[in-house]
Amino acid sequence: MRKTSINQLTTMRWDFDEDIIAYEQSGFDRIGVCRNKVSDFGVEKCRELLDEAQMGVSSYGSLTFYADLSGPKLSEQICLARLDFEKAAQLNADCVILHSAGDCGHLRKNRFRVAQSILDQLLPVAEEHGIPIALEPTCRNEISGSCHSHSLADTAELINQYDSEFLGLNVDLFHVGNEFLDLSSSWFGKYVRLIQVSDFDDRNGVRQRTQIGSGKVDWKAFCSYIDQTQYDGVFEFEMFGESFDLESYEQSLHRVAEGLFAPISEPAEFESVKA
Repeated sequence: MRKTSINQLTTMRWDFDEDIIAYEQSGFDRIGVCRNKVSDFGVEKCRELLDEAQMGVSSYGSLTFYADLSGPKLSEQICLARLDFEKAAQLNADCVILHSAGDCGHLRKNRFRVAQSILDQLLPVAEEHGIPIALEPTCRNEISGSCHSHSLADTAELINQYDSEFLGLNVDLFHVGNEFLDLSSSWFGKYVRLIQVSDFDDRNGVRQRTQIGSGKVDWKAFCSYIDQTQYDGVFEFEMFGESFDLESYEQSLHRVAEGLFAPISEPAEFESVKA
């Protein structure tokens, strides 16, 4: 049986305690926490709720760094990130999701320099708390539409440069699409820290999340490839956007809990969490 989790962005209008209650009732024992919800509710109270529900934290995220000259200094962003690692440690998170920086018109060489500066300062923090960084390649910001620094290939190159057990990859299928097939199965098995399950479609040139099985992810290839990699980590479902507006949060949770994702349930052995 695959290990599954729900990211709190799936129920973004609910508070932290509402998420815990609903996820527990649906049978889940893992949650991908949103840093904003943790900040709003308080990390100590969040920890109490997680303990009461005996619920693990599959990810803490996302830390997003910007290299925009008009925004906060990189040093200030690093200081805030250190505090987030402390919160992630208090919640016993499996990993911290990190977006390296917006491109802001920088050349590729400079974008790598910024990302390396961030990692040079945060990897020791990750090691100190025993929580790996999961770099997430993002092709496009879903809200602003601006491009981000690193493609999947660039992110893999960054990870190879450090070759650290505390630095790996977050595969968000919405962002990477079917490009994960370009990675060797052995590399995938070694460095992938989390897989965020979603589907995507392009509407008028804009990529949007959509119901699993109705988009462009090649689920048959995905399932076959995952079996080759022997990935034994968490599959964290992240479902939000226009395609889900007509579906209640309860219905979204029910889809995962009952194993109704036909394109992936049989070959990938996604069983009901209520089994």
